[in-house]
Amino acid sequence: MIALRSIASRFTWIGLNTITGILAARALQPQGRGELAAMILWPTLVGGLTAFGLPKALIYHVRRDPKQASALAGSAALLCFLATIIGTAIAWHVIPLWLRRQPEHTIFVAQLCLLVVPIHALSMLGRSAWEASGHFGRSNLSQLIPPSLVVVGLGVQTWYGVLTPVSAAATYVLAGVPPFVWMLVSVARDYRPTLRGVTHMWRRLLHYGGRSYGADLAGILAHYLDQALVVGLLSSASMGIYVVALSLANVVAAVNQSVSMIVFPRAVGLEPREMARKVAQSARMGSMAGCAIGITVLTAGPLLLRVLYGSAFAAAAQILPILVFRIIIGGFGNMLRQGFLAAGRPGIVTGIQVAGISLTVPLLLVLVPRFGLVGAALTLLTVAITRLGLTLACYRWILRVPMPRLWINGTDLAVLARYRAEIVSSVLRPRTAAGVK
Repeated sequence: MIALRSIASRFTWIGLNTITGILAARALQPQGRGELAAMILWPTLVGGLTAFGLPKALIYHVRRDPKQASALAGSAALLCFLATIIGTAIAWHVIPLWLRRQPEHTIFVAQLCLLVVPIHALSMLGRSAWEASGHFGRSNLSQLIPPSLVVVGLGVQTWYGVLTPVSAAATYVLAGVPPFVWMLVSVARDYRPTLRGVTHMWRRLLHYGGRSYGADLAGILAHYLDQALVVGLLSSASMGIYVVALSLANVVAAVNQSVSMIVFPRAVGLEPREMARKVAQSARMGSMAGCAIGITVLTAGPLLLRVLYGSAFAAAAQILPILVFRIIIGGFGNMLRQGFLAAGRPGIVTGIQVAGISLTVPLLLVLVPRFGLVGAALTLLTVAITRLGLTLACYRWILRVPMPRLWINGTDLAVLARYRAEIVSSVLRPRTAAGVK
């Protein structure tokens, strides 16, 4: 049931982000939407790059050594804060070089958005602290608050006709402050963070985090590198169309992201074969739901683009099928890679992700100038297929367990039927109880 609630929360999150995307796209049109993307991309990108694997390391060590949770939380928070300050200073000087094709005000606002990088990185760490102690509900809710505030902010500005790329960017980056304050108070109360033995804790965190950082770094780059490169290679209008296509395709990723969030902490400590079996089964279940959602998106996608976003974004339909297929393939591989993290082998994930990045950059630089948006979408699909192949092979070559099964069989259908029965039972039970009264 935790997985189902997380999936429902993820769909709500995607729904809210879809609404914000619609509001911004219709009011700003492709040119303004592209400028907005160029402004707000950097806090998430830089925050993820400077996290040094600490969110995953905190989950891993707290689950294995709960008695040291206070020291681990305090040490991780301090290290994360220091790293983000350094990363922000570097990014401040890099942004003008990369966005030189953008207007000066876009570059300056993008730099100002960097001021929330520490909040973004510490929020990721706070959610990991909650998830390590089993508070998935808090983690899910904290991710729903920012897009809810953005919907309200953009809606009010649209109503009064004052929405601009700059005001929209301010709304996006400031929406993360309220949930961060709540998270800070909650984690401080639950964990009572200390800096006791901070040097030793930093060594423990970085021993795992340093190995998983490669995976996190590659994961962040895999998610945002294409946008960072496209924004420097294409016009703002093309960037606006690309972002809208990604937003609609990402609806398919809701199930995969929710399952991945739960699989990792639940699989830590399991025997390798049992871990591989459970992770693979979860991946197949998530992919079944993802395929069903993908078919729906592809069927209704062209109509939704015209009705919701406007005719100016109709060109996004040509790359939508490629992006949906890429998300299904990539989501399955990502769920399987949680098994390597749970087994204490984050270096495997790092290697797989780095291999993907080494393929992403040259393909984007070659295909985007030649084929535009289609070239960017084909690059993402090629990289997703490559990563999935490497992931399957590493189960056999490195973990020495059978390669995860890709296809659905009778056992999987039986598990799916059991989940369905549990859902129906949970819905009917309160009514039955009320009838007994």
